[in-house]
Amino acid sequence: MRKAKHDGATHHVGLLSDATQAAYDDANRSLQDLALQCQPAIRCASAPDIQYSDGSVAVVIPAASFHRNYALCLHTLELTVYGYCVSRKAGWERRIELDFSMRRPPWWRRMLRRPPLLALDVQVLHESVRLRIRPAPADAMAPRSRYVFQLNAALQNELETHHTTQLAARSVPSRLRAWMSSFRQKQ
Repeated sequence: MRKAKHDGATHHVGLLSDATQAAYDDANRSLQDLALQCQPAIRCASAPDIQYSDGSVAVVIPAASFHRNYALCLHTLELTVYGYCVSRKAGWERRIELDFSMRRPPWWRRMLRRPPLLALDVQVLHESVRLRIRPAPADAMAPRSRYVFQLNAALQNELETHHTTQLAARSVPSRLRAWMSSFRQKQ
């Protein structure tokens, strides 16, 4: 963990989930408007009209009358933000809280111990927003922005759990054990 500097913007994680929910609603609204704007006659111009006769009368049914305006919609919208665990003192009581920072740690902290990159997933499904923290995949790139997100108590516990397990997995003794076991398997 590192201490967060205050030269970046600090936001509550609810702002991120509200913005994702608004993007989800706007996208579905735009898709609905697009479906209403499309005219069936234009979309079915290449389809031939259907002709039939019921005895003495020939009837022609335009192909556009068989077309329905299907509206597409997003089922889920997912956003993943990569960042690091930071600790800072907050409030008048100066209690330590864990935040999710998108800013990379200073170079001297990265030299001592490489901090684990974590992922904050925001998933919007209809009217519900789900937030979770998980270890970032190996090919994930660290962000270059300076945003810091304040988390609620449940997400702080999840952040601390993933941060400590990732640090333990990358500790010198665990890396030494992994190296020794790979050496034994070669013999």
